[in-house]
Amino acid sequence: MEKSNIDEKIKLLTGNGMWHTQETEDLPSVHLSDGPHGLRKQEEKERQNNVSLVSTCYPTASALACSWDVTAAERLGRAVAKEAWNADVAVLLGPGINMKRSPLCGRNFEYFSEDPFLAGRLGAAYVSAAQGEDVAVSLKHFAANNQETNRQTANSQIDERALREIYLSAFEYVVKTARPATVMASYNRLNGYYACENRHLLTEILREEWGFDGVVISDWGACADLAKAVKAGMDLEMPDSHGIHARKLKAALKAGEISEEDIAKATGRIEKLVKKYAPDNRAKKDTSDAHEIAKQLACESAVLLKNDGILPISQDADVVVIGALAEQMRFQGGGSSHINTASFPNALDALRKLGVTVTYAPGYSLKDEENRELEEQALALAAGLGLTAVGVAAAPWALSAMGTPADIMDFALIYLRVYMLGTIPSFLYNVGSGILRAVGDTRRPLYFLIIACLVNIALDVVLVAVLGMGVGREWVGDICVMGDTAYIFCLPSVHRHLLSIDKVGRCGVTAENIAPEDVPQAKREVKEKS
Repeated sequence: MEKSNIDEKIKLLTGNGMWHTQETEDLPSVHLSDGPHGLRKQEEKERQNNVSLVSTCYPTASALACSWDVTAAERLGRAVAKEAWNADVAVLLGPGINMKRSPLCGRNFEYFSEDPFLAGRLGAAYVSAAQGEDVAVSLKHFAANNQETNRQTANSQIDERALREIYLSAFEYVVKTARPATVMASYNRLNGYYACENRHLLTEILREEWGFDGVVISDWGACADLAKAVKAGMDLEMPDSHGIHARKLKAALKAGEISEEDIAKATGRIEKLVKKYAPDNRAKKDTSDAHEIAKQLACESAVLLKNDGILPISQDADVVVIGALAEQMRFQGGGSSHINTASFPNALDALRKLGVTVTYAPGYSLKDEENRELEEQALALAAGLGLTAVGVAAAPWALSAMGTPADIMDFALIYLRVYMLGTIPSFLYNVGSGILRAVGDTRRPLYFLIIACLVNIALDVVLVAVLGMGVGREWVGDICVMGDTAYIFCLPSVHRHLLSIDKVGRCGVTAENIAPEDVPQAKREVKEKS
């Protein structure tokens, strides 16, 4: 192999800047961009996560999984891919299908479930639909990436049976059935070897056993030794390492630590990817229904656990809304999947638009401090009104950015306890433990829309509306007033034994009696009965 040829091949193995592959004489450079629940396309020089192209924020994987609906995952994948196509993005970085093994993982909102069966089916539906729009996906984070704290040094020690049955099962299903164009190798070590350098993971299992023939991409900054990584089965280091790793790779080649054949295999796979997915005078796809799709998916992801006749709220009802998040809504997580959205209505706007008379009080501060004045104002407001009350409650930062300390609980396991102690609903600020407390009055009908998953709620209505529902604002009005809510039989992100649920949905189908494969038929039966 001529020197100029091998130099060009080595060049292809590392990124060009933050978001692009390298350009060669025969290949264009293509753009890779974050999903997974919305497009986060950034300019090369931008380093602030929240500064990106305006796009639609769809429900996160954690919310969508509450639908137990593969068609919902398909619609999500298709919608995000269309926006990526229009932005000349070749590779969409998602979906994430890791298992939720700790409530402290700051990236759990990007993952579907702690159940490999559910994560695999939804992940496969997303991948097939997205790539059906001619945009490549990157299935992530492979593998056993279960914490953000010390993620670049953590070592997931897992025996072979647990690895196969729990941590790799969803990946195996998606790779074999949906054939993702790329797989993203994670930051962590697995049984002593970094994922990017783990031959057993990337070559023996992924390629030889499962038949994967696509590109393995490093998570951003996860590649520590390019020569070892390429030899193990990784192809593309992202982002670029300013030539450092390329020089070390040349030295390793000269020392005989890696072969030209190893390098040629990796570059060949990258060339194949670029040739198939590079933008080429693309005609724009119709995305005029993007917001409506996001809204529909959010409604379908809500879970009605209990309804003693309070819902739907009459459109001519007088409603007290207590909770600052009704006005300043949190509807997505932080970090690399943070979507820069267009302006949107909040819960108060949505209720008023639907004709509901709303009286509002913040009740608490969104800052990390207790505000007794706001609490007292809310108490005084509710004490003087014999009205139906809608409480919108959540921890001010219930969803953390990647790598936040362990005092921020994953929203899917926030324990929200309602104590029947007072006369009116009162919301206390988040004290850092992820536990939100509320006080309610059993003598009047109360409706609480909880923007978080929860357990053991003693109210007339319990609707679990997962924080991360994307357009988490307009669906509030739809569900409260119209009763337009999906029938869901199990929360995929909450251990079932923690839940105190007698009936699920309006027709009393018990979660324990529904097997995953029977969910579609059960949902049809519920809809017919209702």
